[in-house]
Parts: sequence; C-alpha cells; structure tokens
Amino acid sequence: MSDDLSFAERRLKMTREALRGAIAVDAPAGVIEELENKRDEWCEKVMNEQRPEPRDDRRVRRKERQAEHERNRQFQKQVM
Repeated sequence: MSDDLSFAERRLKMTREALRGAIAVDAPAGVIEELENKRDEWCEKVMNEQRPEPRDDRRVRRKERQAEHERNRQFQKQVM
C-alpha cells in the first residue's frame, strides 16, 4: 500500500497526521509550530522530487549538445 510512496511522501503523511493530532488535543503552540515547519520541509522535498527544477533539464540538454558538437568536430577532423 505505502510501497509506492517515497520516503519523503511517507514522512509528510506522518507529519500531517501528527499535526492534526496535536491540534485535536490542543497541544502547546510551540509543538504545533514545530510540526508545521516540519510539514512544510517535507512538502517542499516531495514537490522537488515530483518536479525537478527546469534548470537541471537545460544543463543536461546543453551537455548533450556539447557532446554532439564535439563528436561532429572529431568526425570532421577524420574526414578532412
């Protein structure tokens, strides 16, 4: 059941449940604030897993283009 969830997703789910429980029992504000901060951290990690930054894709494409350009240059040297 939870095998299809990543570590960050499982932690986010557990933190959300803990936060709901803390609110339900009227826990001290410091506890709730700490759980909210942890929830936000895990949420950010999950978002980053699901949508990597576009810059990474651009870097990969640029490296691929550079490698192709270098292969073409090597081939042109062999032909001439």
